[in-house]
Amino acid sequence: MSTSVPAIAVYLVPAIAGAIGLSACFRANVVFALLALPGTVAHELLHWIAGLVSFARPEGLSVIPRRLPDGRYQLGSATFANVRWWNAAIVSLAPLAGYPLACAVAAIRLRNGWAFHPYDLVIWFSLAQLTFASWPSLTDWHLALRSWPMLALGGLLAWWGDWHTLFGAALHPYLQ
Repeated sequence: MSTSVPAIAVYLVPAIAGAIGLSACFRANVVFALLALPGTVAHELLHWIAGLVSFARPEGLSVIPRRLPDGRYQLGSATFANVRWWNAAIVSLAPLAGYPLACAVAAIRLRNGWAFHPYDLVIWFSLAQLTFASWPSLTDWHLALRSWPMLALGGLLAWWGDWHTLFGAALHPYLQ
């Protein structure tokens, strides 16, 4: 039995509400840093795995919250020895993989139908952490810009795919 996209979306509503609630918390607070710890672990592990796969050579991983001079907390960090123009976007935008992962967890939970069970609360809490932590930080976005040639090529290929899909049949005789 396949799970429909609307069913997955409805199942994720409590998790998304929890992520929004977590993002509304005051970030210069040790309680927030501790509440966000499971999501921080997921975020930094996604960076680390992407660094391993893309040959960025992970050197360190920290999920211990650290108070910054301005009073906010740095929730975690991952360090790499070989971040280059061709792998910077892969490493820095890796936490975005948390969104499809959350959908996959919801699909697995719903594969045989759904009736509320108390462990859904644990799943929703976990998915709230994951969806909250899946958005890359401002530092991550800045690092991704080092891969501008790859991002430009990806954008060009996406544009060409859309253009070719839209106009390819009409221009097919001219493209051969």
